Amino acid sequence: MKKMIDLEGSIAQIKWANNIREENMQPLFEYYSSIGEEKVINIVLRRYTFAKWWIDHRENIISRMREEIEEHLLKVKYGTYKPYIQDHEQLVIFDLNGTLTNTPFIDKKPLSILPGRREKLQALKNNNRILAIACNQGGVARGHLTEEQAYSEIKPIAKELGIKVYILAFGYPDPIAGLEKYNTQDQLSLRKPNPGMPNMLLEYSKVSKDFAVMVGDAEEDAMAAKSAGIRFIWSQEFFENVN
Repeated sequence: MKKMIDLEGSIAQIKWANNIREENMQPLFEYYSSIGEEKVINIVLRRYTFAKWWIDHRENIISRMREEIEEHLLKVKYGTYKPYIQDHEQLVIFDLNGTLTNTPFIDKKPLSILPGRREKLQALKNNNRILAIACNQGGVARGHLTEEQAYSEIKPIAKELGIKVYILAFGYPDPIAGLEKYNTQDQLSLRKPNPGMPNMLLEYSKVSKDFAVMVGDAEEDAMAAKSAGIRFIWSQEFFENVN
């Protein structure tokens, strides 16, 4: 079986998840390779790079992956999936960690912009696109940082990328004692996979949902876009050819 993309997580999680992934993906690789569609498996796998995801979903991975692979093949066949910004789309909403930047709590490295992002976003700005960021920051509710610190982290990143509009969602279903204010309905409605942030950006930008698109790397991003009624692009595919 072809080597798969490296997973992120602790050493123990990665070892466990790799065993789960290899055991479950082997029959799928064999089948889709036999019909000349092995590439689509790698496209789908790039969406799931966190070891914890494979561990949490280990009971139904084969059926889940087969369903997603078939869905992707159908979209490609009928031309409905386009991993690029279309001419009519004016507002482009990006996730932050794993999409525009690394994920510090995973790789234990300082927050930094991923390769090729500056150039890709500059090209969008040159075409008069409105760029925005919608980012979950549940670490605030867990006491890892304050709201002010969260904003101070994202501000220079957004400035460097030329993004003037960004929203952070601090809501979290399990805050630590003393921070229960982040478990209210208003706070949680903003947190992806809920559509609060995309909806706010649509309203702020005065752009119809038919003229907006969201780019992200996680299921919660895709679900937020779907709930808001806007198109979604997986970041791994959108930025596939950047260096």
